[in-house]
Amino acid sequence: MAGDFKLIPREGSWLGTGFYLFYRAPGRAAEWAGRVTQRRSRGTPGITAAVIECEVDLANTINLLDSADGHWDALKRLAANTMSTPRQLGPQAMVADPSNPKLYRNVDDNDLVNAYVQILRRQRPVASIMAAFIEGTPVFSTSWLYDHSHLCISVLEKDAIRKRKLIVP
Repeated sequence: MAGDFKLIPREGSWLGTGFYLFYRAPGRAAEWAGRVTQRRSRGTPGITAAVIECEVDLANTINLLDSADGHWDALKRLAANTMSTPRQLGPQAMVADPSNPKLYRNVDDNDLVNAYVQILRRQRPVASIMAAFIEGTPVFSTSWLYDHSHLCISVLEKDAIRKRKLIVP
């Protein structure tokens, strides 16, 4: 596969700077790639959507799916000590106004996770972060099942990606 992964800082990413992957969800990845391509093609004509299947080494992962490592408590302490006025919308905005252009601009989450990674890297290697996200619309009015929820892995170190292949959406 031509090219290489680029870890480009983007303001408003949930898990900070990284190369984002949908865990075992090529259909969701294709949907997302299509939306991003459509949005970016306005300024850069000729780009096309792509889905990349990867094998990721999760040995040095911040696993936000489990409370055993203490990451949630550490993130809460860091947020309490560093954040004052929220700059992003919360999950309630998904239902209240799903068309709001600021909805997924998670600048506070981005800054918090980037700071946490820097702190944690003083103690141990950090190659990726894994978390679950509620996204989309509920399947009925009081449901916690949202139609675009997913498990996401943000790769922070290129060496964590062992294998990769291009899949045409």
